[in-house]
Amino acid sequence: FFTELHSEGEHAPYWIGLRNKYGQNVWPTGAELREGGFARWAPNEPSNKGNCTEVKLDEHQETLWNSQDCEGAHSNYFSCQKRACDTANYCALTPPENPDIFSSEEDIEEDEFELNAEDELEKQ
Repeated sequence: FFTELHSEGEHAPYWIGLRNKYGQNVWPTGAELREGGFARWAPNEPSNKGNCTEVKLDEHQETLWNSQDCEGAHSNYFSCQKRACDTANYCALTPPENPDIFSSEEDIEEDEFELNAEDELEKQ
């Protein structure tokens, strides 16, 4: 799904929410990136040059993770995971307040993913 969504440089690079906190790579849920678990670090990464993780495409259009400073001039798209909705209580989607935000949702098995993009990265 992500490879197709971000193919050929469209909507890339993008943030995936993985952050470096006190030397540990942590997801927004608080779960740590497990050693030996799934990771797509680019060569010589994580370099700890920044506290956020972006996904970018290499020359073969393969996605690779790169540690990058999430503050400052970097304005990337971002991909977020959301829980799937109970179909009896459908998900109410409201349009974004900011007209510069793009939203796209796809159902993947039991999870629903959302991609958003802003002209400027909001400070967290």
